[in-house]
Amino acid sequence: MDLKAAMAQANQDAENYKDGKGETTCPKGKSGLIVVVYGDEKGEALKDVDVKAGDRKAKTGPDGLAKYLPIDEGAHKVHVDRPAGNDMLLSPQDVTVQVRKGACGVCPVEIPVGARPELHVMWAHDSKGIEGVEAKLKTGEKVAHAYSAKTGSDGMTQWTEKEPIPAGSYGIAFAFPKDAKYKVFDQDDKPVETIEAAGRRRLIFRVHKGWAKVHVVQDVAGKAEGVAADLKIKTPDQTVKIAKDQGIVEVRDLPVEPPQFEVASLTPDPSGTDAYEVIEVKTE
Repeated sequence: MDLKAAMAQANQDAENYKDGKGETTCPKGKSGLIVVVYGDEKGEALKDVDVKAGDRKAKTGPDGLAKYLPIDEGAHKVHVDRPAGNDMLLSPQDVTVQVRKGACGVCPVEIPVGARPELHVMWAHDSKGIEGVEAKLKTGEKVAHAYSAKTGSDGMTQWTEKEPIPAGSYGIAFAFPKDAKYKVFDQDDKPVETIEAAGRRRLIFRVHKGWAKVHVVQDVAGKAEGVAADLKIKTPDQTVKIAKDQGIVEVRDLPVEPPQFEVASLTPDPSGTDAYEVIEVKTE
């Protein structure tokens, strides 16, 4: 049943109860409360949902209605359990309803539809997934809530918590293995700071890597000349050994915020560990 029909049914039942009509055998003048539970992606009335008004329990019928006929007048806290069978639904907030003497109130309660975004983190230059990247979503200036998950071997991550996250706008931050710092862009190659989470939407993030040309030189009669050497480069990820010809090497897979690397040693070492210079830095 859709929400419009469920509300019409609830209002009719409330009118019948209030006037002493219909099937109810409760005395006229007693107070009543009908809770209408609706939600899911289509906004339908939801059946078989546990509802509690004060200390009284009920379950919604096929029309999404939980009826408390009669109920004492006064304030009642209405709690609706998160329905089973749909992993996109969130737990609704409790509401307090004031029931007047001799009246039958109708209280609609929406079960919010959440989000389970699928994040795909890949290298920009070859579209291969990046494993072990932690993505953290944050809400509010003081980070009132935070959600995080790590990518698998395919670069994909999913929010696997029991409940989805609330749909909406989130700030996003990425933590790469061994604290490497990379620039992350969206599908349109725009820097990523926030995302919109809704449903099972898949979001693609493109990670750029840096590379640099390092020129290894030695002093020959007062003139800097290139020299063949083995160059050991230390990055936040690893220490690698690169054989060189003609004194120039391209060092790749560097973090790019900004490109970071440290020359640990040269073999042979023509004129000390300062016998190199960076002649070009790029990203890809």
